[in-house]
Amino acid sequence: MHGHLVGDEALVAAAQALRDSVRTSDVVGRYGGEEFLVLLRRADRSVAATVAERCRAAIARREVRLADGPVRMSASIGVASHVSDEPLDAFLGRVDGALHAAKREGRDRVVEASAPTPLEAQA
Repeated sequence: MHGHLVGDEALVAAAQALRDSVRTSDVVGRYGGEEFLVLLRRADRSVAATVAERCRAAIARREVRLADGPVRMSASIGVASHVSDEPLDAFLGRVDGALHAAKREGRDRVVEASAPTPLEAQA
């Protein structure tokens, strides 16, 4: 809709908002085209959800400037806590499911993934 350069500017602004919203010990990285992954160390599900909401709000305050005026951004965020011995692909699948639920539920929101069943955690 707005072109690659504006998209790149939006990604840079979103990345900065995420970095500004987490601790220096946390990790922020681009995970896909317009997806980011934030890894919080020693944070339970409640803390992760609080940080995710802070990240969502920080992105919503950012603007990308266009010739015809500023455009606000929004973020749909999925949150999950890693369970001991849970395979990485299962964990990322739960996060991705929560992200897609956030998009289905209207975007610009945080959705927490349910905890894995014991079989899912061992798969």
